[in-house]
Amino acid sequence: MHILSIKPEVILYVYMASCIAVLVFNVLYIFIDKYRGRRLEHQSLEMVDEITGQIQQMEAGVDVREEYFTGLIRRLKKLEKLRAFELSMEEIRRQMPAGRTEKYLEQMRRVFLELVPVYEKRDEIEQAYFASLVEKFGIDKGHTAYDGLMDFMIRMVVHKGVFVRENALRALYMIGNKEAVLAAWEKMEDNEICHS
Repeated sequence: MHILSIKPEVILYVYMASCIAVLVFNVLYIFIDKYRGRRLEHQSLEMVDEITGQIQQMEAGVDVREEYFTGLIRRLKKLEKLRAFELSMEEIRRQMPAGRTEKYLEQMRRVFLELVPVYEKRDEIEQAYFASLVEKFGIDKGHTAYDGLMDFMIRMVVHKGVFVRENALRALYMIGNKEAVLAAWEKMEDNEICHS
């Protein structure tokens, strides 16, 4: 069957059907995106109350229970929950003086150490996001010994993605371990990576 033997009305109907399908897809995408945004906002608000409660317990001298960290590790393996955690911490930082959140964020180091094997297997964007959170919240700040988190940042500097490399370097600078920063730059030189 030759293309010219098809009636023009059939071609027009096929074209109209494809346009309607694209329109329906776009409308559905808009509604799904709005639903995800509301769900993220709701999750963030839940985490604000949860984290604020933990900070208040720490200030009262009560140790955070191990079940809390175990549950948090399990939840933060999902990227949308990690995003909710970031938004929650930003909101808490707006509400509280910086000194009140420091002790909680120091405790978050153990959570991020457990998340390293998870995010090491993820794609470039998620790895870059993970490194940016380490830098943003001062996770591992002032830590001198090498551990899984610092080693992960050093491994990320030889990554082909420039954002992964940049965020990993920023995290290493924030940590403040000079030897780790030098090791990262030597690793980049060994792999002939130029990074300005």
